Amino acid sequence: MSTAQETTNKATFRHLTEAMNTGDRDLMSKAIDAAYAPDALIHTPMPVQATGSQAIKEVFGALYLAFPDLHIAVDDLIEEGDKMVARNTVTGTHRGEYMGVPPTGKLIKYNEIFVLRFVNGRIAETGGIVDVLSQMKQLGVIPPRPDPRNQEAERAIAALIETYRQGFLHLDPEQIASIWDTQHEPLIYVAQEMKEPTYGWPAIQRYMAALPEHLEKVLAKEVRGVRIDILGDTAMAFFISHSTVKMRARPGLHEPTFRVSMIFHRTPAGWRAIHFHESSLSAQAAQAMASA
Repeated sequence: MSTAQETTNKATFRHLTEAMNTGDRDLMSKAIDAAYAPDALIHTPMPVQATGSQAIKEVFGALYLAFPDLHIAVDDLIEEGDKMVARNTVTGTHRGEYMGVPPTGKLIKYNEIFVLRFVNGRIAETGGIVDVLSQMKQLGVIPPRPDPRNQEAERAIAALIETYRQGFLHLDPEQIASIWDTQHEPLIYVAQEMKEPTYGWPAIQRYMAALPEHLEKVLAKEVRGVRIDILGDTAMAFFISHSTVKMRARPGLHEPTFRVSMIFHRTPAGWRAIHFHESSLSAQAAQAMASA
């Protein structure tokens, strides 16, 4: 094939893409008629009964109903003889039903690759791959695969929460202190019985060291309903803490239930806590949560 013909084929494809990006149905239809042979052989599976250029029209008609702002960016266009390979990035906002999925309003972005064969300046045969899996993930039909790095982080943070539980259960201030990044500023500890937050490691350390002075014994310490959210190098944990304690200054056993939130961040030594906040639950709320 002559260089002039190859140049013409590329111009045909680019003109087709430009027309498709306008969203103008009449212009798109004319561009498809100009670019595709009426009986073009299409190897890519399509959800339509039509064949040839008519099938292309129906598929793009359905796409623009689902994604009115559909845009095709040509990333690579490689031609050899009568064949051309096009690698595209497609974006669009999901405004209409697509493959049975009702509108989500989500902006999606996916890739596609097509191989086209030209005869007399028109596409006579085409086949390709569209990343439908990426589409379905972005539309929420298929949940994304869990990030192994996040799973590892969740296990590390769960282990720190367990260290906190064990340290409190055994009234071991050093064990409780081990989960903290003592060099971070600011560190914040909000205990439910204190009027003001405790700021900075020295003050937090003094609070922890004084626990055995107020608590004679911890008979039980339960942590339940743990939820951990990983946001890059920061993580948030939420859980319910229930204790059975014997206090030195008060008779009998006490069973406080707290809602706890913690913030952790990733350090060279691993994950460490930088914020702790607990608030008491009413007896009614605690009972309801226990029976849930």
